[in-house]
Amino acid sequence: MFDKFCVLILVLTACVAAEYNVLVVNDIHYSQRYNERSSRSSWCETSIPTAVAAPYGRYRCDAPMKLITSTLDAMVSVDPEPDLLIIGGDFGGHTALSLDEITQSIQAVTGEIKRRFPHTSTFPVIGNDDVFPDYKLDAGQLNTLANIWADWLSADELATFKTGGYYKREVSASLHVIVLNTLLVIPQNTMTSAATHQWTWFAAELAASTGAGARVVLVMHIPPGVNGYDQTDPWTTEDFDAFTAIVAQYSGVISGIYAFHEHTDLHRAFEGTFMLISPSVTPAFGNNPSFRTMCWDAQGGLADVIQFYLDLPRASIDGAAHFVKEYSMAEEYGQYMAGGRFSAQSAEALQARSMSDGAFWTTYYNRMKAENSASGRASFACAMVVSDERAFSKCLQSFPFKN
Repeated sequence: MFDKFCVLILVLTACVAAEYNVLVVNDIHYSQRYNERSSRSSWCETSIPTAVAAPYGRYRCDAPMKLITSTLDAMVSVDPEPDLLIIGGDFGGHTALSLDEITQSIQAVTGEIKRRFPHTSTFPVIGNDDVFPDYKLDAGQLNTLANIWADWLSADELATFKTGGYYKREVSASLHVIVLNTLLVIPQNTMTSAATHQWTWFAAELAASTGAGARVVLVMHIPPGVNGYDQTDPWTTEDFDAFTAIVAQYSGVISGIYAFHEHTDLHRAFEGTFMLISPSVTPAFGNNPSFRTMCWDAQGGLADVIQFYLDLPRASIDGAAHFVKEYSMAEEYGQYMAGGRFSAQSAEALQARSMSDGAFWTTYYNRMKAENSASGRASFACAMVVSDERAFSKCLQSFPFKN
């Protein structure tokens, strides 16, 4: 069924004594026109006969199917039967030319995932490159995505998904997961009624979970706050304020927030909880391809993150995708995890040390790009602070470790 010779996991690591083993893959960005003998000047879509072949992809280009299937096979090797699978959005490529191409990409990647994880409780998330033009969501495209992902969603989940791309799943009596649609919170959004309704629905569902005695995990594609890559905040001020107020009100029942989109490995503190941002499969931002497994307790408390990555140039040399373990959160940051759980205080401690310890920051920054980066960049350090652009600018001026 799978190409067993294209994947080698040198270190197999599973969650220890965790209630939920959670696999996470995101920002796949499938390039249908990838040419292995090309260069990043054309997003690897134009043949250059003299170019060295790179069948698994190149930095600054989107992912060919060979990289995607190798990543999924590596995930199976790590955990063939995870309790939960989160797919953090952006199935489609950055250079897609039409809605049909985006739809075909989503269908192709979805099919590969279903083949490998046919019975896993799966959470699809809408990314900005899962619509066309990118960021421009409409009701018709919502319906198309609902049809493609119908096997992953219950009838109740499909109802709210078709309304606005968001849904809630009660994993157990003690753990609920809410998936938000952040294409509704950006200036390009034209589905204004859906955007307004999302916050009303979100607050009501948090209240319901609170009343049921459950804790909640939040999942979304585009995180709030300034993006260290381009130093902009993609959310509208109104949506940022609405989300912040709701999270602050219910921070006592939120176990954690998980976001994607920025193609980096990042920890943030946010209104009494924490936010983790995962690095990507596509190497388009100069990162190595990656995925992760997370270890949750019965209420979604985070006990560990185990990150895996592929040395992309080495894959071309070897002719095989050797994914390896990069780090374990519990092993590397356990001193900041009171009670063995990651928290807002953990994220704040990592931020504080990054601002005071240059060697620590360099190691942390290398992990942001899955082991393909230079020494520290202030913009990414300050992006750990979920704040407005004025606070971000002030942080840049005071950051002690420049390139």
